Amino acid sequence: MVRISDLSDDLLIKVLSFLPTKVVVSTSILSKQWEFLWMWLPKLKYCDYDITGPLSSYRDFIDQKLPLHRSPVIESLILSFRQNTLPHPERFKQWVEIAVFRFLRELTVDYYCFLGEPRDVLSLPSSLYTCNSLMTLKLQGNNILVDVPQVVCLPSLKTLKLQRVAYSNEDSLRLLLSHCPVLEDLLIVRAVTPSLKYFKIVDHSLLKYSYLIEPMPELEEADIEVIKGIEKVLKSVTSVRRLTLRASGAKQEKVTC
Repeated sequence: MVRISDLSDDLLIKVLSFLPTKVVVSTSILSKQWEFLWMWLPKLKYCDYDITGPLSSYRDFIDQKLPLHRSPVIESLILSFRQNTLPHPERFKQWVEIAVFRFLRELTVDYYCFLGEPRDVLSLPSSLYTCNSLMTLKLQGNNILVDVPQVVCLPSLKTLKLQRVAYSNEDSLRLLLSHCPVLEDLLIVRAVTPSLKYFKIVDHSLLKYSYLIEPMPELEEADIEVIKGIEKVLKSVTSVRRLTLRASGAKQEKVTC
């Protein structure tokens, strides 16, 4: 029989990486061997549904422990807060910046306010948009603002999922996508825009992607140019008065109706 104390640090860290980070930190009191193992976790998970005490104490816990992390690479960072008392955006930005400096590979952020109107808007740090190691980015929440700086380069990003986030301007999404040269998996879920008058979508890529566009009953004009998924787009513009449709390909022609 193998005792836990006989296991190597690497194996223990691998096992602990499946647990919420706060639970892992609490194991440091078990023995001398376990005292600092949590500092080397490659995967970090901070979620408000994992806690039973005050949210303020949990936020203080992250402030204290995350800067002490020692792993040279953070494979995954999950930050999920969906209760009405959200951490201040500046705190969130600091947590993400720490991970970026540890060669972050995957970032998942849930930042929702379910009660009342969104209050604290979260803009992620500009350093995230030039993170060479980032391979997966998942943002979800009505309090997240995608504010893409002019300097952006994500050479390793293969998976991008943006669900019901806000954009600082109409060019933010285009700017972001145009600087992801190896992007393979794209998911975009846009918020409901029932009063929209003009809609344009251009996509010449063949990457794996999906999107959700809510019906736009007041739409007057649409300009659509895509290679894949044209049926999904057309279902959202059934009330349009003027439609310009380009099915990309060598033998297809522009159709306006």
